[in-house]
This record gives sequence, structure tokens and C-alpha cells, in this order.
Amino acid sequence: MSEDKIALGDIYDLTRNVTNAEINTGFILGLERVLMYLLTNAVEDKASIPALFKRFESILTGDTKPEDINFTETEANIYTIFALQQLLRSLAYEQGLVTKNDKTVNKEDIKELLGAYLENDVTKAQELMSKLGLS
Repeated sequence: MSEDKIALGDIYDLTRNVTNAEINTGFILGLERVLMYLLTNAVEDKASIPALFKRFESILTGDTKPEDINFTETEANIYTIFALQQLLRSLAYEQGLVTKNDKTVNKEDIKELLGAYLENDVTKAQELMSKLGLS
């Protein structure tokens, strides 16, 4: 290649699926951490998060085609992480890799945790996650 040209990245066939991949279930938790990071640090209006997840749900259930929804760059990044996490969760359940957790938490603690996220108080949210045994 001549010196005045730059190689472009690879092109992926978006009409096909990757098969035969083995992925450790730890990635489900890792994707959850990335998702929480994006929700707490990249979404400016925390009150918009429930509506955003309703949009995601409509895509995943097939009620809405992905091409019919216009995402911001941040929303598209969050959707990518969320959809991948949901796929891995579904596969983990199908393969019997999930153990039912009978642990319960107080509704007030959950409200406090959600409030910390809405206020973008990451330290408080992390403390509450630890207290509730969710981290």
C-alpha cells in the first residue's frame, strides 16, 4: 500500500450471527457494571431512563424494528450493552447456569439506591450496592 493511503477497518456482515462462541457468565456481571456506569455517567436526564428501557424492550420483543428508533449516540451505546447482556442472560438460563437467589431486600433500600443513581451520587450508590449484596 502506498504511503499516502490509510487502511480502513474490517467490515462485518451484519446479516449474520457469530456462532460457537463460549463466553464465561462473568461477562454478564461485567456488562451490568458497564451499563450502570453509562447510566450514571453518560445519561444527563436520569428521569428519562425508564422510558429509554421501554424503547429497548419494544425492540427486543419485536414490537418495534431497530431501524424505526432513532437513538442518540449514548442511547445506542447503552442499547448495545443492554441487548448483549440480555442475550447472555437468556442463554445462561437456557443452559442452567443460573442459581435462584432467594435473598430479598427492603423496598426502601431500593428506592434509596435508585435515588442515589438519579442524583448521580456514585459513591452512595456503590455503598448501597455493597450493603445490599448487589456488588
